[in-house]
Amino acid sequence: MSDDGERLLQAPVLVLNATYEPINVTAARRAIVLVLKGSAIAEEEDGCFLHSARVAFRIPSVIRLTEFRHIPHQSRPLSRKNILIRDRYACQF
Repeated sequence: MSDDGERLLQAPVLVLNATYEPINVTAARRAIVLVLKGSAIAEEEDGCFLHSARVAFRIPSVIRLTEFRHIPHQSRPLSRKNILIRDRYACQF
């Protein structure tokens, strides 16, 4: 596979719960697998295609899970340090 094809499969895809609640961001490769298995539905697609021997498949940019998944809410105290960690700011603590 070419470097351009690998880059497309690593593109970020937004994952929504069945209730359209954002859950995560995953790679396009994982999103395609979820859609092909029937675990997710492609809600939005970009203009790029993934080609196989018989099928051309549009790469999704947003997918929605078909079944509701309970994701526990992670609460952290609001502090400068936690905001920098959340934003992946590269500094020493």
